[in-house]
Amino acid sequence: MTDPFQEDSCAWGGVEGAPKLDDPGEDCPALVREHAISPRNFGEMSDGLADGYALLDDPACGDKIELWIMIEDGRIFDIRFKSNGCAPTIAVNSMLTELALGKTIAEAKQLGNTDIEAAFQGGIELQTGCPLASIRALQMAIEDFEKKKKR
Repeated sequence: MTDPFQEDSCAWGGVEGAPKLDDPGEDCPALVREHAISPRNFGEMSDGLADGYALLDDPACGDKIELWIMIEDGRIFDIRFKSNGCAPTIAVNSMLTELALGKTIAEAKQLGNTDIEAAFQGGIELQTGCPLASIRALQMAIEDFEKKKKR
Protein backbone atom coordinates (compact mmCIF):
# COMPACT_ATOMS: atom_id res chain seq x y z
CA MET A 1 0.00 0.00 0.00
CA THR A 2 1.33 3.41 -0.94
CA ASP A 3 1.82 5.72 2.01
CA PRO A 4 -0.61 8.64 1.57
CA PHE A 5 1.44 10.86 3.86
CA GLN A 6 4.15 13.20 2.73
CA GLU A 7 7.39 12.97 4.65
CA ASP A 8 7.51 16.68 5.36
CA SER A 9 3.98 16.96 6.80
CA CYS A 10 3.52 18.47 10.22
CA ALA A 11 2.68 15.22 12.00
CA TRP A 12 4.36 12.54 9.98
CA GLY A 13 7.85 12.79 8.65
CA GLY A 14 11.50 13.12 9.33
CA VAL A 15 13.07 9.76 9.95
CA GLU A 16 10.92 7.11 8.33
CA GLY A 17 8.36 5.83 10.81
CA ALA A 18 9.03 8.58 13.35
CA PRO A 19 6.30 11.14 13.97
CA LYS A 20 7.01 14.87 14.05
CA LEU A 21 4.30 16.19 16.31
CA ASP A 22 3.64 19.87 16.78
CA ASP A 23 3.48 21.21 20.31
CA PRO A 24 0.33 23.36 20.48
CA GLY A 25 1.91 25.43 23.26
CA GLU A 26 1.32 26.06 26.91
CA ASP A 27 -1.92 27.96 26.26
CA CYS A 28 -3.46 24.70 25.07
CA PRO A 29 -5.40 22.76 27.75
CA ALA A 30 -3.06 20.21 29.38
CA LEU A 31 -4.93 17.05 28.32
CA VAL A 32 -5.26 18.20 24.70
CA ARG A 33 -1.57 19.13 24.64
CA GLU A 34 -0.59 15.77 26.15
CA HIS A 35 -2.51 13.84 23.47
CA ALA A 36 -1.13 16.09 20.72
CA ILE A 37 2.50 15.63 21.78
CA SER A 38 2.28 11.97 22.87
CA PRO A 39 -0.66 10.48 20.98
CA ARG A 40 -1.91 7.07 22.00
CA ASN A 41 -2.07 4.32 19.38
CA PHE A 42 -0.21 6.43 16.79
CA GLY A 43 1.24 4.41 13.95
CA GLU A 44 0.08 1.88 11.44
CA MET A 45 -0.79 -1.81 11.51
CA SER A 46 1.14 -4.28 9.43
CA ASP A 47 -0.53 -5.32 6.19
CA GLY A 48 -3.02 -8.11 6.76
CA LEU A 49 -3.45 -7.53 10.50
CA ALA A 50 -6.27 -5.00 10.35
CA ASP A 51 -9.84 -6.25 10.24
CA GLY A 52 -11.08 -2.78 9.27
CA TYR A 53 -9.40 0.18 7.60
CA ALA A 54 -10.30 3.77 6.73
CA LEU A 55 -8.55 6.59 4.91
CA LEU A 56 -10.04 10.06 4.98
CA ASP A 57 -8.58 12.77 2.81
CA ASP A 58 -9.65 16.42 3.00
CA PRO A 59 -8.51 18.03 -0.26
CA ALA A 60 -9.44 21.49 1.06
CA CYS A 61 -6.70 21.49 3.71
CA GLY A 62 -4.60 18.48 2.69
CA ASP A 63 -5.16 16.61 5.96
CA LYS A 64 -5.33 12.84 5.94
CA ILE A 65 -6.41 10.38 8.61
CA GLU A 66 -5.69 6.69 8.30
CA LEU A 67 -7.21 4.33 10.88
CA TRP A 68 -6.96 0.56 11.44
CA ILE A 69 -8.95 -1.68 13.79
CA MET A 70 -8.40 -5.26 14.87
CA ILE A 71 -11.41 -7.16 16.22
CA GLU A 72 -11.21 -10.09 18.60
CA ASP A 73 -14.22 -11.75 20.24
CA GLY A 74 -16.46 -8.94 18.95
CA ARG A 75 -14.40 -6.16 20.56
CA ILE A 76 -11.87 -3.67 19.28
CA PHE A 77 -8.72 -5.45 20.38
CA ASP A 78 -6.29 -3.00 18.77
CA ILE A 79 -6.63 0.34 17.02
CA ARG A 80 -4.04 2.53 15.31
CA PHE A 81 -4.08 5.82 13.44
CA LYS A 82 -1.86 8.09 11.43
CA SER A 83 -2.58 11.67 10.51
CA ASN A 84 -0.74 14.61 9.07
CA GLY A 85 -3.20 17.00 10.69
CA CYS A 86 -2.78 19.78 13.21
CA ALA A 87 -2.33 19.29 16.95
CA PRO A 88 -6.10 19.25 17.73
CA THR A 89 -6.66 16.64 15.00
CA ILE A 90 -3.90 14.44 16.42
CA ALA A 91 -5.22 14.88 19.97
CA VAL A 92 -8.80 14.03 19.01
CA ASN A 93 -7.76 10.92 17.09
CA SER A 94 -5.60 9.85 20.02
CA MET A 95 -8.51 10.23 22.44
CA LEU A 96 -10.87 8.44 20.06
CA THR A 97 -8.56 5.41 19.96
CA GLU A 98 -8.52 5.30 23.76
CA LEU A 99 -12.31 5.50 23.89
CA ALA A 100 -12.83 2.82 21.23
CA LEU A 101 -10.27 0.32 22.53
CA GLY A 102 -12.02 -2.61 24.22
CA LYS A 103 -15.49 -1.59 23.05
CA THR A 104 -17.82 -3.96 21.22
CA ILE A 105 -18.65 -3.02 17.64
CA ALA A 106 -22.11 -1.87 18.78
CA GLU A 107 -20.59 0.28 21.53
CA ALA A 108 -18.00 1.77 19.15
CA LYS A 109 -20.75 2.68 16.67
CA GLN A 110 -22.38 4.76 19.41
CA LEU A 111 -19.28 6.88 20.07
CA GLY A 112 -19.70 10.50 19.06
CA ASN A 113 -18.05 13.87 19.28
CA THR A 114 -19.73 14.55 22.62
CA ASP A 115 -17.88 11.53 24.06
CA ILE A 116 -14.57 12.96 22.86
CA GLU A 117 -15.40 16.41 24.24
CA ALA A 118 -16.36 14.86 27.60
CA ALA A 119 -13.12 12.85 27.70
CA PHE A 120 -11.18 16.10 27.28
CA GLN A 121 -13.13 17.53 30.22
CA GLY A 122 -14.21 20.60 28.29
CA GLY A 123 -10.69 21.36 27.07
CA ILE A 124 -11.65 21.06 23.42
CA GLU A 125 -14.68 22.10 21.39
CA LEU A 126 -15.44 20.09 18.28
CA GLN A 127 -17.45 22.42 16.09
CA THR A 128 -15.73 22.53 12.72
CA GLY A 129 -12.75 21.28 10.85
CA CYS A 130 -10.65 18.15 10.70
CA PRO A 131 -10.99 16.98 14.32
CA LEU A 132 -14.57 16.01 13.48
CA ALA A 133 -13.26 13.42 11.02
CA SER A 134 -12.05 11.01 13.72
CA ILE A 135 -15.53 9.61 14.38
CA ARG A 136 -16.13 9.25 10.64
CA ALA A 137 -12.85 7.36 10.25
CA LEU A 138 -13.86 4.93 13.01
CA GLN A 139 -17.27 4.40 11.42
CA MET A 140 -15.65 3.76 8.03
CA ALA A 141 -13.23 1.22 9.54
CA ILE A 142 -16.16 -0.56 11.22
CA GLU A 143 -18.07 -0.57 7.90
CA ASP A 144 -14.99 -2.05 6.20
CA PHE A 145 -14.81 -4.77 8.88
CA GLU A 146 -18.50 -5.59 8.49
CA LYS A 147 -18.20 -5.82 4.69
CA LYS A 148 -15.25 -8.18 4.99
CA LYS A 149 -17.10 -10.27 7.58
CA LYS A 150 -20.08 -10.75 5.22
CA ARG A 151 -17.86 -12.19 2.47
